[in-house]
Amino acid sequence: MSNKQRIKSFNEPAYRYDVSQGIKDGVDAKRLDDCIKVLNGWVLEEHLGIGTYGMNSLEKIEETLNEQTGFKNARMSADSLNLLEEYETFKKLSNKINLWEFNQDFSDYTPQQKDLIREQHTIYWSKEETKIIENTSSLLDKINKLPQILRLSILENTRTKEYTFSDSNYSMFLSDKQRAENKAKR
Repeated sequence: MSNKQRIKSFNEPAYRYDVSQGIKDGVDAKRLDDCIKVLNGWVLEEHLGIGTYGMNSLEKIEETLNEQTGFKNARMSADSLNLLEEYETFKKLSNKINLWEFNQDFSDYTPQQKDLIREQHTIYWSKEETKIIENTSSLLDKINKLPQILRLSILENTRTKEYTFSDSNYSMFLSDKQRAENKAKR
């Protein structure tokens, strides 16, 4: 038995839809990244030493903006520093978009993110079910390697729902085979 999980089902349409969202959400991811760059650039260029590059949490941005203006309202602080659009965009998108999910140019999800999405839409058999399926497959492989007349002699008992070997069918198929061989020799 292999250690690999056996896939029970995969929801391909849902996977494709979620992956296509990466292209749509990539536009917002690019906007968010631009806002972070503007806000971080403002801190580095205009107010060196006040904040640090990597200001990518709303709390840190609001704290830095309020420190610069003395206001207690981050929106007012951003507006007074001509950063309102960037602040509002960051506030709107920062909890919705994770930049690490996107490739460098934000045109699509990363392969790792696509793998995670694939996993979300995949259902696996349990270990016990997998073992049963693999054992059954192994038995079927053995049965399918038998000559055809033996396989045709395996019947399902419709009352007990069990498979049985029919001696009479096997004998009949052997007789038919022997007659066909004798006929071919003539």
